[in-house]
Amino acid sequence: MAQLLLPLSLFGKTLPNGYMPLESYATISLLILCIGILIQKKRVKLSVTEFKYICFFSLLFVITQIITVFVSKIVQPQYTGASVSSILKSSTMLIAVCVLYYMIVTFMIQSSKDVMKFFDGIQIAMWMLLIICLLQLIYIQFGLGREIVNFIAGLFEERGGTAISTWYAGGSYAVTTGRINGLKQETGFLAAQLLIVFVPYLLTRLQQVAPVKRHRFDYQIWLPILLVIIILFQSGSTTAMLGLPIILVLIVSLLVKSWKRVFGAVLIMFLMLVVLMLGSKSFSNTVSKVVFDKFTFSNTSFAQRVGSAVTMIKIFLKSFGLGVGYNNGGKWSYILAPNFMRYNPEFNSYWPLSGDGFFAILSIITGWLAQFGIIFCGAVGYGVYRVLKITTSWLRVDESNTQKWFYTWYFRYFVAFLIFTSIMSFDWLHPLYIVVFLSMIRIFNVLGKNNLKEDEL
Repeated sequence: MAQLLLPLSLFGKTLPNGYMPLESYATISLLILCIGILIQKKRVKLSVTEFKYICFFSLLFVITQIITVFVSKIVQPQYTGASVSSILKSSTMLIAVCVLYYMIVTFMIQSSKDVMKFFDGIQIAMWMLLIICLLQLIYIQFGLGREIVNFIAGLFEERGGTAISTWYAGGSYAVTTGRINGLKQETGFLAAQLLIVFVPYLLTRLQQVAPVKRHRFDYQIWLPILLVIIILFQSGSTTAMLGLPIILVLIVSLLVKSWKRVFGAVLIMFLMLVVLMLGSKSFSNTVSKVVFDKFTFSNTSFAQRVGSAVTMIKIFLKSFGLGVGYNNGGKWSYILAPNFMRYNPEFNSYWPLSGDGFFAILSIITGWLAQFGIIFCGAVGYGVYRVLKITTSWLRVDESNTQKWFYTWYFRYFVAFLIFTSIMSFDWLHPLYIVVFLSMIRIFNVLGKNNLKEDEL
């Protein structure tokens, strides 16, 4: 069952007017699997440690969210944001999501055999996504397969609100805009999905085989790596353009033993890029359009992202680092938004201030700080740091344990790319990210045999 966790988590499309992620196809299908496990009356190992931490973080989250409302009322006497009851409602909903997915992950990952099945599931999900992206790429480049692209999109494509419904007017995002999006609502979210979940898996696989197959072409690793690079470059999103150089540098560092050679390889790649740009006008125009033109304030999307990050930092500092509450930054955001964002055409066209105070958070990490505050975010960050520190000791004590080795390096890459991608925006409450994060915690306890008790359900 564990190998189905990631493939099913890809389907984040919700029921009509459904709440993400509780009413998504992923949640419904995973719950059906869990019910099947319960019917079979299998013995399920539960972790007392996990249960204690769930209680701790749940209480900490609720308490800090309530405190933020009172702090907001003190700092802003004319406070018109969320009430304590509404904050409790949204907080409870978020906790319910995490607890539900924790139970799903717990049922699916029970032993070291399930751990390897989970990583096999990452590979299955990756190929499912790459095939969908390839179909979109073939249509975009050659005009073939429009019907199948639209058919898949009609079944599983996640779509934004009415403000951006024009993105899907041609039947799908790929057909309408000519850009690859996989099953996501836009290209940037696809880039985040690849960087956070699947690139860490490929880098871990490459690191595993590089010492013994350094001079051999292993198509099971290199083929998906090349496809991911092509898809990220063709998508042209800001997230993809910032992530590509990091991927290339990491690949070179895994293949080349000395850092001098790594630096030399990076320098050669840069010089080759310069020569190609000087020798080919069409290539130069493509690179300029896809890369350099994206990082100027004349690009409304880039200006919008920077403006959102600045606004979230202002809110974080204004609230003394305690945050203003989950989904409670709308009123403050509009007041504190910098002028270059306030008069941005993209802001006024797609994300106007709505009645419930909605405001586009286009920098996730600053949005977390602004909404949840330094206390809760710091506690979660410290917990992740502790897991990373303990798993590092596994490498020193038992280097021959391939499961612990693979998990440790995958988790390292996952956290690194999660932090990096969080500088931009992505749908962090998507089932895929929740499942992977909670699975990392679950696998840590399974492999470390941390206070697991077997109960019959």
